Amino acid sequence: AAAAAVYGFMVYVTGFRNLWASVFEMSLQPEKIILFYMLSRLIEFWGHVPGTRTKIVHVPGIRYVSPKWVYVLMAGIIISSLGYSISRFNKRFLFFRKDPLKGQEVQRMDLPRLKNMVIPLEQAQDLSMLNDFLHQHTTAQEPVLMYPEMGAVHFIVDRPYIGRFASATMAWMSPQWHSQWFAQVRQARPRYAVVPKKIPDYFETSYFPVEANRRHFRETMGFIEANYIPVSQTPSWIILQVKEIR
Repeated sequence: AAAAAVYGFMVYVTGFRNLWASVFEMSLQPEKIILFYMLSRLIEFWGHVPGTRTKIVHVPGIRYVSPKWVYVLMAGIIISSLGYSISRFNKRFLFFRKDPLKGQEVQRMDLPRLKNMVIPLEQAQDLSMLNDFLHQHTTAQEPVLMYPEMGAVHFIVDRPYIGRFASATMAWMSPQWHSQWFAQVRQARPRYAVVPKKIPDYFETSYFPVEANRRHFRETMGFIEANYIPVSQTPSWIILQVKEIR
């Protein structure tokens, strides 16, 4: 039970407390596990005490508790679990409500790791153009700096990241983690870096209220601006090359 509770808290924190993110729904599962465990122990208790299946039972700190209320509570947890999921199908899974791509220009992807996936045209152009550039100018095992939060793109274009964090924002959880990551970036000094033309708006509300995160961001962007120059671009991203290739 303790391990499940710790897991839920870790998932919540690593989701940067964004309560509408999918990790929030995941973090609720340990709570359900703990509740079912506690209730099952109560049922087991009634099963081993003669004559208590239909009678009231004395519980320390509580005057009386009837077995029927445990069954009611268990049914309530089941109903709430199902109801919570169903009520959010139209929020977390848009296809239950409508076609999320309706009215948009789309493209069917042909990349090895996005085979036949249909996505918005601008996003498709971003990924296709970046994939073509990196496969023309880098080797398969050559790391690329994609900053600040492009961990999934590393997988899609099949290029490794630097250090242990695919998304640099994960290192912001600890000053020591960021220092280690930033030192690895400066030492590796990869030939190419990729940054967005515009930082997503949610950074101001989700990350930058913590002043240390803003400092980490400015420090890394300062390093990129001082050591890299733009050489190409996609609709949403700027591709940069290091000024002096070792």
